[in-house]
Amino acid sequence: MVTATDVEYRVEDTAMVGRLALPDGSDKRPAVLIAHEGPGLDDYQRGRADQLAELGFVAFALDYHGGGRWFEDRDEMMARLGALGADPDRTRALGRAGLEVLLAEPRADRSNVAAIGYCFGGTVALELARGGADLKAVVGFHPGLSTVRPEDAERITGRVLVFVGSEDPFIPVDQRLAFERAQATEPCPSRVDAQAPTLSSGAVAARVSS
Repeated sequence: MVTATDVEYRVEDTAMVGRLALPDGSDKRPAVLIAHEGPGLDDYQRGRADQLAELGFVAFALDYHGGGRWFEDRDEMMARLGALGADPDRTRALGRAGLEVLLAEPRADRSNVAAIGYCFGGTVALELARGGADLKAVVGFHPGLSTVRPEDAERITGRVLVFVGSEDPFIPVDQRLAFERAQATEPCPSRVDAQAPTLSSGAVAARVSS
């Protein structure tokens, strides 16, 4: 039986609310950090933590907006994401704070941790890896691939897999190719899976889980 709880934690002066889900048992288990889509942490992403726990993982769905906030206004959301995209140190700090909550769970196997993210959450996961976090794997579903510090790809320690649309207007081919070139500097294998012409992170996640 899965045990799931909402966890409040802080990043500087901002209160965050994430979702921690534990599988049945008392042994240490591989751990997965989950970063939500751009609008915020919703029941769908909380449910991802529960689903991963059902598969035997310790899972934590972080909050990178604060207070479990959900953006209703697209322009306000895009302003928030634009500011984070321009500030990788801030984005990495938000990811690290969630990772610290996950690793503070006694059942989390600190030597076997992955991060997954949806939409801008995929960017959060990638930036966390570029910051040198000890992650065995990073998976992004329709993530933003650009970064203001592409040279930091050499600090990635684990495997990287991203799913994008082959003709996605938000992730043009030149951005995808630049990402692949930057990833070529890292010591572990990377793979960009260009799926249907345009594919949202929700659609990919649904297909992967089916």
